Amino acid sequence: MLDGNQLTMFTDEEADFRTALDQARVLCASCPLLEFCLFAAVTDHAVKGIVAGTTETDRERIRSSLGLAPFAEEDTDIYLMVRRTYDEVDAEKVAAMTAAGQLTQVEMAKALGCSTRTIRRKQRSSCNMRRRPRRNPLTPKKVLDTAEQLLPWF
Repeated sequence: MLDGNQLTMFTDEEADFRTALDQARVLCASCPLLEFCLFAAVTDHAVKGIVAGTTETDRERIRSSLGLAPFAEEDTDIYLMVRRTYDEVDAEKVAAMTAAGQLTQVEMAKALGCSTRTIRRKQRSSCNMRRRPRRNPLTPKKVLDTAEQLLPWF
């Protein structure tokens, strides 16, 4: 943390942000839902701003420490485009396009008018893959413990 002399090097806007951040951290620290709020903020990459007393940079550090995959730009289509429902995309078309191997998932999604998540779901279902259960599932408690280790103010 910065002492009083170091704070003078910030502009008023930065000082206002630091004051607001400190106030948010005090409020969040006393909230009974802090653990669950932090878990949601860390696992949902669409969360912006100060949430659970953390900034976006804080949450990136926590994600990295937990080994969570960084947000892929190709996944932004699920937020930006109008999607068809899951059942409207033909799994056989996806399987045929995958077998041909000429298009990426993003290109297939554009051609079929769906998201890359839908393409991945259809690819998994077409080859009848089963997801293995996680050996060490991510829990709100684990996220909170990681935040406490990484962030000195937590």
